[in-house]
Order: sequence, then C-alpha cells, then structure tokens
Amino acid sequence: MRASTPEEIERLFPESMRRGELDAALACYAPALAFWKRENKVNVGIESLREELAPLASEKAEFRFINRRVVGFGLTLIYDEWRAVRPREKAEYVIEIVWRPLDKSWTFAAGDPFAVMSGSAS
Repeated sequence: MRASTPEEIERLFPESMRRGELDAALACYAPALAFWKRENKVNVGIESLREELAPLASEKAEFRFINRRVVGFGLTLIYDEWRAVRPREKAEYVIEIVWRPLDKSWTFAAGDPFAVMSGSAS
C-alpha cells in the first residue's frame, strides 16, 4: 500500500513492522534514502536499512509515532516522538524528510531516529 499523505506513511510503517512484514516496511522508504545512525554515521540505501530493521521485524516490534509537526508540501519535514513498546521499551525523537515522487505516493527519504529536540521522550 502506498501513502497518500505524509501522516499516512507514519501509520503504514509501524503496522508493517508489527506484522513482521519487513518488505512492506521497507516499501515506505525511497530507494536512495539516507538515515543517521547512533555511531555518528550516515547510511544510504534500502539494503543498509534492511540490515537495521530485520531483527526488529522478526520480533514484530511495535512502534508508536506521536506526531509533533509536519512542515511543507511535496518535500516535507516531520518532527516526531517515536516509541518502541515491543520487544523493548524505548523512546526517542526523530526528524524525517518525506517526499512525493512522480507516482504521487509519499516515502521516507531521510531521517535521524535519534534527533534531539526540546522536551523529553520518557
């Protein structure tokens, strides 16, 4: 399923992960996405993300996104708080860029799942 709004992409990803459907979760991302890792490293591409998400998908991890703000049109910046509630409880802030390519569906293009924002993710 393709996302028709930036907010919908944030529903599709956690639903796919909760069902353990890694390929469906990866379909939420642009093929050349870039994402920040805690080790101060930027990874690029779906295969790199597959390595990160595979263990969580196999555990059917449950994520909850608490949307703080969506800014823009066509290329959108999203500020979120995300919480993993299964298999291990964890909370962080994330900054994501989503975009709408020619097929008109929204995908994650870049993200920092460990962004620091004002407030506390507790």
